[in-house]
Amino acid sequence: MRLGPGGQGGREIAGFRLLWHQVELNTGQADPAVAEALRYLVNGAEHDLPALAVMHYSVTTRSDGSHVVSEEGDALEAVDGADGVLDLIYRRVHQRAFELASLRGWVRLHAAVVDGAGGRTLIVAPSGTGKTTLSCRLLLDGAAVAADESVMIKDGIALPVARRFHLKSDLEAAVPDLRPYTTDLPSLSGGSVRAFDPSEANFPWSVAKAQVAHVVLLERGVERSSLAPGSAVAVMPEIVAESFPHQEPTGALLAEIAAVLSRARCWRLRMHSVNRAATLVASLPESRQTSRHDPKEHWIHE
Repeated sequence: MRLGPGGQGGREIAGFRLLWHQVELNTGQADPAVAEALRYLVNGAEHDLPALAVMHYSVTTRSDGSHVVSEEGDALEAVDGADGVLDLIYRRVHQRAFELASLRGWVRLHAAVVDGAGGRTLIVAPSGTGKTTLSCRLLLDGAAVAADESVMIKDGIALPVARRFHLKSDLEAAVPDLRPYTTDLPSLSGGSVRAFDPSEANFPWSVAKAQVAHVVLLERGVERSSLAPGSAVAVMPEIVAESFPHQEPTGALLAEIAAVLSRARCWRLRMHSVNRAATLVASLPESRQTSRHDPKEHWIHE
């Protein structure tokens, strides 16, 4: 990642990776507020896969205060405000990155990605359930957290999507020892959502392919945190509900989800205490590549 003066003529350039793309942002002709807003998008994750294409964006601020965003040298749109620039470029770079991933046979899931003693774990849940809160707790506890939101899957392999962790206003109350790392973070919505880059806080952040060992369906626990084995057949509809089809046909999407579930062990995690939930995830057993019958439910409580 680069953020600051660079290139010819002192241009302001930010460069970062997003899956198989290198993204270059030129803000040298823009108001300084634009470069500050785009910090929200730029990440410092290391990628263990080649860059196959480059995206180029530039922003020019006009005399009336509006901003012209160009993609590959062609003007896309004129928008008002630095946040409008961020929104437009954010949508465009992710759309293009996911298009290429889909063309290469990958399917996107709404899931956090954690690498620990038990192997690669996908934590799947709808927005607002607590994936980022749990991810931050696991990160502080020493796990390698590669993504808090999105992952690509293919042939039972998971590839995290690097994106700054989106911290909502109540997260630090649940994970108070994250506070020393959250000063001066780029934000949206008046500061209600801030963007945390683990690498800027000296946590390792690496994006690489790995076989999925565990799939954990996360839900809110009313009275206690608990973990139970689940059947692949039972969790399949819930995993499908957290997929993001792009260009791939439905049959291909279902086949890729089934490939993950056929190799991984499935679990249901009810999270009441984030600390206890993190302990349960950290205690997942090492992967074993054997055929599995549908397990009986047996909850492990606080």
